[in-house]
Order: sequence, then structure tokens, then C-alpha cells
Amino acid sequence: MRKVFEESYMLQPWEKFSAASGMAEFASNDNSYEMVFKRADKAMYAEKQEFKKIHGIKDSR
Repeated sequence: MRKVFEESYMLQPWEKFSAASGMAEFASNDNSYEMVFKRADKAMYAEKQEFKKIHGIKDSR
């Protein structure tokens, strides 16, 4: 999925698309699913930050 998003940034501006995702596994020391979701959410925001560093922030208007 990430590869397809990266490849779209070689296209014309109106053809580009992006999405951020975050994944986490349930670990043996997790007490609840909320802990897993928080790690996945943190991973998603880290991916968004990295994307902005590479591609900049574009105004979609």
C-alpha cells in the first residue's frame, strides 16, 4: 500500500493521493486493546510526519 502511495507522487498533481496508516501487534505485556490502538495511532502520526518531511505540506484547495 505504501509503495502505491509513493508511486502516485510521481504523477500529475491532480492524480496524486495519500493516506497514513499505523499498525501494532498485541504484545504479551498489553493489558487492553487500547494499548495496541495507541501504538498504532502513534505509528500513523509518525508516518504522517515523515511524509510531510519528504513531500511537504500541500494545500488541497
